[in-house]
Amino acid sequence: MSASPTVELVGLGKTYRSFWRRPHVALRSLDLRIRDGEIYGLLGPNGSGKTTTMRLILGLLRPSCGQVRVFGREPAQADLRALTGFLPENSPLFDFLTCFETLDHLAALSGVPRRERRQRAGELLERFDLGAARRRRVHTLSKGMARRLGLAQALIHRPRLLLLDEPTSGLDPIGIQDVLELLLTLKDEGVTVLLSSHQLFEIETVCDRIGILRAGELRLEGSIDELLDEPQSRLWTLRGSEECLSRAEAAARAAGVETLESEPAKRSLESLYRSTLAEGDDTG
Repeated sequence: MSASPTVELVGLGKTYRSFWRRPHVALRSLDLRIRDGEIYGLLGPNGSGKTTTMRLILGLLRPSCGQVRVFGREPAQADLRALTGFLPENSPLFDFLTCFETLDHLAALSGVPRRERRQRAGELLERFDLGAARRRRVHTLSKGMARRLGLAQALIHRPRLLLLDEPTSGLDPIGIQDVLELLLTLKDEGVTVLLSSHQLFEIETVCDRIGILRAGELRLEGSIDELLDEPQSRLWTLRGSEECLSRAEAAARAAGVETLESEPAKRSLESLYRSTLAEGDDTG
């Protein structure tokens, strides 16, 4: 990994203003660094600022305060966009184009040479199990097929940075597993990934580090191993008379122990997520 981060956010804030409504603060002084070649998971409830963060990184929004650096530069530059792939939660596709035409068209917009983009489009259609659907119009695709096509378009120009907002939405279990394996493969190829998902097991499976947002603030950040390496219960193997074991069980219940396990258990990402969002929650 390089010394400088692929993405660096310093004091980043975003406030949405409207003539009719009070200003809405979406992000509050966010400091975040995503290292070269890692998979970073961004967690948080709806409205916590995840999508706003991605749009600021892409240069689709202007920050109200703070700085955004992508590969050490401001994001709203054409050559940087050629290095970045993006899959929004609801990916807009051209209904009247075929699957192949969609990828070919988007590759052309990204500056991929004609011969290379046609080859690349064919490879990605096969990779996402859309080879048989290459001549089908987008409007005839199922939700899962459209989602796989959206993933393919995010990769058509071989980006070095990939931003994925709920990438497995609408996919069946096999499709989800294929996407997770793809992300690990991309990581091995040196691609940096920022992943947002409500499916915590996906985050736990592929991410190197995570950040949890709540009300536009980064509440917790760290590596998966560090954050989850907190023993919550410990197994004890007891041997003795029935009377002794009964006393031990009674003492355990009196101390608040409800379950006896056979080995130390790691904290789950779900319990960490819930406790982080609950901290400082005065609204109930």
